[in-house]
Amino acid sequence: MRTLLVAAVLAAACGSKSQSAQEQPEAAARTPVPDPKSEPAPEAKPDPEAKADPEPKPEPKPEPKPEVEPSAAFTLVARRGDTDVSGALLLDVSGTSTYLVSAPQVFVLRSDGGIDHEPRWVEGIELSDPSVDDTANVAWWEGRAIAGAWPGAHMVLVRSGDEMVPPELFARSAGAWSPQALRHGGRDVFAVGLGPWLDDGTLALVTEDRDPEAQGTRFMALGSAAGAPSAPGGPVLAFASSTAGELIAVVARDGKTEIWSHQPGTPERRAPVPGGTTVERVRVVTTGPEQAWVYGGREDGSGYLAERHGSAWKQVEVECDGPIPSVSVASDGTPYVVCPAGDDTSLLRRASDGRWTKVPGAPSKLHTVVARSAEDIWALAGDTTDPTELWHTGTTVDAPMTLPDAAQGVHAGLEWAKAHPVTKTCGRVWIPVAATQTAEAVETKLEPIYDGLFPQVRTARVRGTEQLGVMLPNASDPPGAVARSKRVADRLGADAGEASCNERPPVDTAR
Repeated sequence: MRTLLVAAVLAAACGSKSQSAQEQPEAAARTPVPDPKSEPAPEAKPDPEAKADPEPKPEPKPEPKPEVEPSAAFTLVARRGDTDVSGALLLDVSGTSTYLVSAPQVFVLRSDGGIDHEPRWVEGIELSDPSVDDTANVAWWEGRAIAGAWPGAHMVLVRSGDEMVPPELFARSAGAWSPQALRHGGRDVFAVGLGPWLDDGTLALVTEDRDPEAQGTRFMALGSAAGAPSAPGGPVLAFASSTAGELIAVVARDGKTEIWSHQPGTPERRAPVPGGTTVERVRVVTTGPEQAWVYGGREDGSGYLAERHGSAWKQVEVECDGPIPSVSVASDGTPYVVCPAGDDTSLLRRASDGRWTKVPGAPSKLHTVVARSAEDIWALAGDTTDPTELWHTGTTVDAPMTLPDAAQGVHAGLEWAKAHPVTKTCGRVWIPVAATQTAEAVETKLEPIYDGLFPQVRTARVRGTEQLGVMLPNASDPPGAVARSKRVADRLGADAGEASCNERPPVDTAR
């Protein structure tokens, strides 16, 4: 694993040592031993005018100290040049891993502010219509959900393209992703959401609808023998789960919106959304049996927030001008809320007395927060007119890193794509060439057959190594791919490697 950013501020606590028993001073007075030869002391007579000693006054109790709010000094640690933020996700997963999915690539965010990333972390995820000729319009994938402890994880993604395709589920094992087909009741189902679950497993929200925007209607357990709760009885608008086996979902049922809760060993509960309102852009967050929140926006456009107290739900008053886009709960139970305020946003935290206070130094145009502690808060900011920015507390960096853009994401996908056999439907053929050859020598050998083939001699990155090869753009005549690749291989002789149906990114254009 290659570390791109390692930056941390560590606070060391110091204190004085108490004296040992040998170092303690001896008692100032001892009870004297009487001398038997000495005169007995006269008996003391009480003084009638003497006043009795007053009762000792109790020690005054110290005044309670006011709660000290943490100083969250945010630092910009990364920025992405693309203004589109739809392909970026910031998620706190299972309480053990925090991910950023962007561009489309996967990043692991550490508590010290470091960012771990390798282009090969997309290995096994193929692009639906790969091309380096026009990366602005090339089809690529967008992450929808990710769950699990790195280096293993599950991820739901949607490939963008000309056709509507259902979301796909991938599992990561042995350093690569592999597609996972799901079936229920003899029919294919598609995962639309993920969350942590019992036995280090993953809970998937699934649907039978192929529409990538469809809502899930039941749950399935992945990698866990505990199984999943029964179906909630309607489309799930949002849900959250925990490793303790708790599941909370906002469900549309019988024309109403309700909160459906499941905990191991207890009956399922249903409760109306508090406040008697329809919550728009609804989301859920839970940390287990201790805390749970439902949030989003009211019908009038203001922010909505509700908290569970025991088994009951209660609406929480918080002044936000728009729907609340993100809520996170730190390890000490402190909730953090992204609160739209006019043309900007504020990051709020709730103190122990229930007051909501602004977290100082939070970035503007904030839309996602993951808070583990005051010293470990990740924040994602930006909109359609500004670059995506990643901020963190308790971190210092010399300069923010530049996150890969869409073109670099495409290059990573092409570089780590497995080699596919050349068939008549192949659109692009890649033929590796022996390292002893030069590009000029290969071009000279291919010059007599250039017309009609248009071979492109290039140095490309293939699974972490640079490789000289020939790319045949056969998109206009796929049925001739096998014959064309054979003509090139015959011309190069022993210097030609095994052809594959792949587009490989040239080194000179990779950024």
